[in-house]
Amino acid sequence: MEENTKGKILICDDTDAIRMTLSNILKKENFEIFEAENGEQAICNYSDIKPDVVIMDLTMPKVDGIKALEKIKEIDSHAKIIMCSGIHDPYTINNAFYKGALDFIFKPFSKERVFEAVTKVLN
Repeated sequence: MEENTKGKILICDDTDAIRMTLSNILKKENFEIFEAENGEQAICNYSDIKPDVVIMDLTMPKVDGIKALEKIKEIDSHAKIIMCSGIHDPYTINNAFYKGALDFIFKPFSKERVFEAVTKVLN
């Protein structure tokens, strides 16, 4: 990890604009950012990156967020994962928490909400 960073964050979302927005918010707070375009990439890169936090979209091609959450938790049972989605379905949200998500950010999000979620799961 670089000297002055607060930690490493893996952002996994299939939408470029969302990844860029999250990346810009968190870089301003001195986090080192890594990106994945889908759950498959996130799973493959998790062990190499060893992020302090993963921010994971729910709906993605190849491997969806819930499946990626499960696979990452198999790799590292202590993985800190925040789900990020426009889906407001209580069953889906509860399922994410049941599978091991530590927080849930709803799209569209504010920079304050993103920083609040990341700070919460790191502490």
